[in-house]
Amino acid sequence: MKWLLKRLLIMCLTMGILCAAAVVVGRLDHSPSKLQAYDIEPCNRDLCIKGIKVGTDWATIKKTFPVADNSSVNEIQIWTKTDNAKLRFDAGDVITQFGDPCVVEIGDYGGEFFLGYPKLTFLVGANRTNDGPTYQLRPNSPVILIGIFNRKKQEVCKGVEAANIGPWHGFISDRSYISRNQRDLDLPSLNISTS
Repeated sequence: MKWLLKRLLIMCLTMGILCAAAVVVGRLDHSPSKLQAYDIEPCNRDLCIKGIKVGTDWATIKKTFPVADNSSVNEIQIWTKTDNAKLRFDAGDVITQFGDPCVVEIGDYGGEFFLGYPKLTFLVGANRTNDGPTYQLRPNSPVILIGIFNRKKQEVCKGVEAANIGPWHGFISDRSYISRNQRDLDLPSLNISTS
């Protein structure tokens, strides 16, 4: 019995040391995330791009972007210069970096999901499924646009009551989102034909 207890103790200590070593090695990796590669990161409690956040005065902005001319920043948007081009990160990267969004909105024309956070919105292109006119939000769905805005101007996470706007339900289809939102709001269900 002593032999077994001694071996179990050695095994537990070895596993503890290996886990601690893995945590230390993980913390030594300071490579930027895909979003940090675009200079999107927290500045104090707000998000900023290249050190500029919503509410920054124009004197500071002109130092970074010399062509800027206005009085203050109310919203910052990032998208690619080329139509139909995607940014270099996807919905999975967004969820990994910021957690579950407080609201998801299905775009009016299908194929788009807006992932909403208190001061941030991501427009994500969905993948068309083989099941008729249905689009699937997946971890590899590409991010098309990022919007950073003043929370006072847009209360993204409050007072949402519509079939196409609701809480995060995971990586599922647009139909599943609408169905769950209708159920949550006690709205009558819409029968959508797949043909």
